[in-house]
Amino acid sequence: MHTAPAEPVVPDASQIMRNGRWLAGAREKIFAGQGSPLRDVIAASWQRSMAHGLRPDRFSVPFAGVAAPDGSLVRAAAPIADAVGADLTGTGVSLVVSDHEACILDRRVPDAGLRARLDRLYLAPGFRYGEDTVGTTAISVALSQHGPALVAGGEHYADTLTPMVCAAAPVTDPRTGRVLGTIGLAAPGEDASPLMIALVKRAARDVEHRLSDAAAGADRALLERFLRARRQAKGPLAAVSERAMLTNTAAAAVVGERDRELLWEWASAALRTANLATFQLRLSDGQTVTVRGSRVDGGDIRAGVLLCLDPADDEPAGHRSPGSGLDSLTPTERSIALVIAEGFTNREAAARLYLSRHTVDYHLRQIFRKLDVGSRVELTRLVVAQGARGHGG
Repeated sequence: MHTAPAEPVVPDASQIMRNGRWLAGAREKIFAGQGSPLRDVIAASWQRSMAHGLRPDRFSVPFAGVAAPDGSLVRAAAPIADAVGADLTGTGVSLVVSDHEACILDRRVPDAGLRARLDRLYLAPGFRYGEDTVGTTAISVALSQHGPALVAGGEHYADTLTPMVCAAAPVTDPRTGRVLGTIGLAAPGEDASPLMIALVKRAARDVEHRLSDAAAGADRALLERFLRARRQAKGPLAAVSERAMLTNTAAAAVVGERDRELLWEWASAALRTANLATFQLRLSDGQTVTVRGSRVDGGDIRAGVLLCLDPADDEPAGHRSPGSGLDSLTPTERSIALVIAEGFTNREAAARLYLSRHTVDYHLRQIFRKLDVGSRVELTRLVVAQGARGHGG
C-alpha cells in the first residue's frame, strides 16, 4: 500500500509574504553571492532555475496546448474549482489547476481585472509554468517537494512575478501515489491572505477524494464488464488495468502476471484514438497472440481494457524458423534490431520507436535468443551482413 511522504512544513504565511516583499530589493545581492535570506526550499529552486539558464529579467511562458476536457484530473477538480471559485468572488484571489508538468489545465478567476492581469502573466490554460521555463513558482515548488508551497513576492525567480503571492498543493493519484498535478491560488500581494495555503491543501484533498471515488467506480465497472463478457466468451479473455488483470480459464493458460504490464501498455496505446483495435503481441514466454481490445470506461476515468486473445503461430507457413536470420523476427523486433544496430541505447531506441524502456529490454532479449547472438556488436554485424545480402538480391 502506498504511503504518502511526510508533508513539508510551511512557515507562517504572513512572515513569508513580508520576507518576499523584502527580497524584491535584495535580489542583486543574492545573485552576486553576497548572502541569501531565502528559505532552503526556495534557494534550491533558485539554484535549479539558474542551472536551466534562466534569467530573472527575461520572462517567457511556453504554450503547451489546452488539455482535453475529459482528463481525469480536470473532471475531478472541476466541481471543487467551481465551489472554491464562487467563494473567492470579491477577494482578488484566483484558482488554477495544473498537471504534473506544471501546465495550466483550468482556472477560476471571478474578477475581470484580475483575469486580465493573469492573462498578461500567461497564467492561463495551455501555458506551462515549469521550473525549467519560468523558474521558482508555488506550482513548481509544490511539484518538486510533493507538498504544499507558498511563494511570495521576491521569492519568485522571475522579476515579472514578484508582485504576486501564490500557493499550491499537489494532487496525488489514490491508486498509484503519483503526483497528477496541483491546485493553486494566485493573488496580487495586496490581496493575499495567510489562509491561501490552508485553502489549497483542503481543495487538493477534496479532489483526491473525488479521484478515489472515481477509481473505485472504475474498478467495479471493469469487473462487471469482464463478468458479462466471460459468460459469452468462446476463447481466452482478459481484462487489464494499470493495476490488475482478470482472466478466464482459457486466458490463464496463455498469459501470466508477467504479461500484464505488456498487455496494458500495448492495449492502452492502441486504444488512445479508437475504441477497438487489433494487434499482435509477443508474450513473456515467446508465444505470439493476436489481441482485439475494447476500452472500458468507468465514471470519470478509464477503467481498463477488455482483451480477446487468439494464440497463433508467430510466423506463417513457409516462413523461416527462429534462428534463421532477420526474417525470423516480428515487425516490432525487427524495428528494434535495426535501431540498436545503428548504435542507439535501449533508452534512445525506446524514445525513437515510442515504446517503453521495459518493452525494448524484453524484445532485445528475444532478439538475441532468436538470432543466437550474445552482444550488440554481434547483432550489428548480423544486421549489416543480412542487410547487404538483401540489397544485393
